[in-house]
Amino acid sequence: MGAAAAAGSSPAAAAASTAIRAAWRAVRWHVVVPGLQLAVYVCAAMSLMLFLERLYMAAVVAGLWLQRRRRKRRRSRRRRLAGDDVLKRVLDDEEEEEEDHLESGDDRRCPMVLVQIPMFNERQVSDRARLL
Repeated sequence: MGAAAAAGSSPAAAAASTAIRAAWRAVRWHVVVPGLQLAVYVCAAMSLMLFLERLYMAAVVAGLWLQRRRRKRRRSRRRRLAGDDVLKRVLDDEEEEEEDHLESGDDRRCPMVLVQIPMFNERQVSDRARLL
């Protein structure tokens, strides 16, 4: 009788099992492996893009920092060289314009305002707060 009979399975079941294994091998090598390789290449490309983005952002921040530092040095050098009052007044006006810029956050002309954004269930929340 043979190994198939000893294992308690028929030759037809053994042939079906062999066919299923062969089909899985064919699918695995032609579909699964290329799909996983593609996923690995995509992940590597995305990691490289993230690294390049961080490198670019570091360069931008360093450039802005150096530009601000250079601007401050130039301003202090101008002050030292400015012996007459007219040039000093012009430089002071330029500084005040920079300091009074609306986006700088140090604007003393505009008061700070608290803006309340209504929630979608504000009426229910206020009713619940009144009950407490």
